Amino acid sequence: MKRNSPERDLQVALFKWIRSHSDPIWHAIHASGNGNYKHPSTARKAKEEGLVSGVWDIFIPLPKNNFGGLYIECKSNSGRLTKEQKIFKETLENYYSFVVVRELEEAINIIEGWING
Repeated sequence: MKRNSPERDLQVALFKWIRSHSDPIWHAIHASGNGNYKHPSTARKAKEEGLVSGVWDIFIPLPKNNFGGLYIECKSNSGRLTKEQKIFKETLENYYSFVVVRELEEAINIIEGWING
């Protein structure tokens, strides 16, 4: 039986839209991979390689408005930030912008606004 995964579905749809753009800046937008299930041995290796709990789903490495880039977290309508995600945001919110998105159109509008200024 397929698991209901609205946050994953939102992120997949968003990256299909992102990858449809030809300008190289769009292809610099990337995901953290934190939300993916990992076998315990793979999770251990990922942590050894630098995977950090709490990193938000998507990062746009384009400075704007005195911020070094934009972090985006995809959440379902009932989804909430984890303790680690809150700490990550609180640690870096003076340097980066953060936004939680729940709908594809909302995410598209935010990203277009960030990229196109």
